[in-house]
Order: sequence, then structure tokens, then C-alpha cells
Amino acid sequence: MIEPFFFRDEQVVGFYHPSSDPNSSRLLVICPPFFDDYRRSFRALSELAISCADQGVHVLRFDCFGTGESHGLLEEVTLEDWKEDIRAAIDEGIELSGAGQVDLLGVRFGATLAAQSRHSKIMRYIFWDPVMSGKGYLELLNRSNQAIELRHKNIAKERNLTFEKIPYENFFLSVALRQDISRIFIDPNECESSAPYFVISTNKADRALGFAHYEFAGIDYDWPDYHNGVLSQKPVLEAIVRRVTEP
Repeated sequence: MIEPFFFRDEQVVGFYHPSSDPNSSRLLVICPPFFDDYRRSFRALSELAISCADQGVHVLRFDCFGTGESHGLLEEVTLEDWKEDIRAAIDEGIELSGAGQVDLLGVRFGATLAAQSRHSKIMRYIFWDPVMSGKGYLELLNRSNQAIELRHKNIAKERNLTFEKIPYENFFLSVALRQDISRIFIDPNECESSAPYFVISTNKADRALGFAHYEFAGIDYDWPDYHNGVLSQKPVLEAIVRRVTEP
């Protein structure tokens, strides 16, 4: 049974999946990706939560402030808001489940944020296709916006229409938020200082990032350039479930 609720002053939405084993001491907290990545992986993360709960792990997934089903406007968000959302989600999940051990799963830029999080109950971090650099992530978002603008230009030209000079940003980020995002990154050399980090990737090149624990999921997927619907992610989900449910 999925139990939606709000926390952090009723601003952030959470979805709690109780374990099939009420005595389980394990909790998985899922830090979702953002923007287009969020839309493409929403169903996958829901299915992942259900599968892990069925196999004896409590699960809490949530939408960060200003995104998804949570309250707030994106242009008002600070990076510290999102970091605090993660800390609060861990505490809420522990309170709901009574779990004493937490796996923190971060997907794409959610992994970048998760890497900044510290909590005494985190036993390991799991990253699905992590964004290693906030600066690089902003460049990726800019390229996506430019691709949208070029597509509209070509359509206008083909149909002999006047090209509209309007902003083509999919998502508006404040100057302050962009500056904060540009400063954060994941350093594999520092990852083992608090708890083990495990990377599950759809890009074989990620093996060169230097993580001690790396697994190629068996499928290739280019997040920024994929525009044909929802990711077919079964091998990734199976790899994450194996990692989460192992002793």
C-alpha cells in the first residue's frame, strides 16, 4: 500500500511504501532526478519502490520542493532547500518505518545532491547514472534548450512562418540557483569517507570515473538526447533491487 503525505511544513510530498516485513530494519530513500529526467523515470522509480517493499525493504520516495507534486515555485528554490529535503526525507522515513539502516539512492542530478548528504543512519549510497558535475549539468540543460529553439526555427522556416523570439527554457532556474548548482560535484576519491558508494550505470564509459563499486546495467542509454518516451529500464531496476536487498 502506497501512503502519500506531506512533510517539511507540509511543503514536500512523500510516498511511503511499507515493507512486506513489518520488522524490517532497512529503509531505501529515493532522491529523484530533475526536469526531463524526472518525467522519463517516474514510472520506473515507482515500480522500483514497490519491488523493494515486496522484498522486505521500507521505501520512501519524494519530490523536491518546487518540483513534481511538491509545493513551491521553481524560481524560488535554493540548493539548500533541496539538500534539506533529503535530510528531512531520511528522518521522515526512519520515523515512519522504525528502520535503523538507510540506503540513499540518487538518480542523475538527484545523485549529485545525495552525495552532499550526511546522516548517521546511511549505510551506503547508490547512484543511478550520476551527474558528476553541476556545471556540466547546467551546460547539458542549456544544450537541450538550444535544441528546442533550433527545432522551432526549422519548423517556422519549413512552414514559412515568422519565428517567435520567446524564451525556450523548459525550466527557469534563478541566477542564484544556477551559481550554487555550478559549484557542486561528486568526487569519487572522497566517496568512501562516510559510507560505501555504488554506481549503477547505463554508460560503459562511467567505469573510468574511479568509483570502487561500479556495475554496468547491460543497456546503453543517453539521457540528454533521448526523446522517444519512457526509458526501458528493467535491467537497471533489477540491478538496484539486487543491491538494495542484499545483506
